[in-house]
Amino acid sequence: MARQKRAGTLGNHADACFRLLQEKQNGLNERFQLDRYPRWDYDQPTAQLVFSGADIPDLIFDIEFAGTLSTAGNTWKWAWANFSLLPAVRSRIAAVREHGEAHDYPYLTVPLWTADEEDGWYMAGIAAEILGGHGVYRAPTGNGYVFMVMMGVRHAH
Repeated sequence: MARQKRAGTLGNHADACFRLLQEKQNGLNERFQLDRYPRWDYDQPTAQLVFSGADIPDLIFDIEFAGTLSTAGNTWKWAWANFSLLPAVRSRIAAVREHGEAHDYPYLTVPLWTADEEDGWYMAGIAAEILGGHGVYRAPTGNGYVFMVMMGVRHAH
């Protein structure tokens, strides 16, 4: 869904969600200074993203995976269609597919499609808006990235 493909109604929606995501990301960085943490880990069974300093967990986000971007295959795969992910990290993402069905947005309803990293950020932005997330974290994988919506947050201690 590269920029030239983001025309029409979904394009306007995606652009609006991406702008909101940028504001959310800036707010997260100002509030929690996420870039100061030397370590982060995500755990699928608990659906948590943990930021740690000196190997001591400090900040915990509940997460929902939006999807994965394969840089090897240049594809986006929605988490609702990725059955290799544990149910704990994809229990709410079907709401994005349902939103796509209700508004006739094929990019939200097709499980796998040709994409680049910008598309991943846009889709994660839409997911964050629909799910009411605080922001998005992009983590590297063996062949690309996983985009996760950061939901509830709390300090570990």
